Amino acid sequence: MDALRSGFKDPDVLAMARKVSIAEFPGPPGSDQTPIPGQVKSAPMTVKTTDGKTYSEDLRPSKGSPQNPMTHEEIENKFMGLATTAMPQEQASKIAATVRNLEETKSCRI
Repeated sequence: MDALRSGFKDPDVLAMARKVSIAEFPGPPGSDQTPIPGQVKSAPMTVKTTDGKTYSEDLRPSKGSPQNPMTHEEIENKFMGLATTAMPQEQASKIAATVRNLEETKSCRI
């Protein structure tokens, strides 16, 4: 997480970010753009190199979607990464342990 926190100040990260652009592509004419719960949306990614090469991949379904769920470990790692930006690691670890063992937990006090 230190890399994430410092990344927005790192000149190399900022230089790379300037090279990235995001474009939203609309669906076919007449298609309904309203998301349907559980519907998998496509996430195409294209990388164009300075020497003219193009690499594309359709990143679908996205990690965390019902079709590609996160593992318990991935969820806990994501929680810890986010929670420790707002609270001490010890407190976040206690919360994670409480949730991990929720069925055996007699009290949710931390």
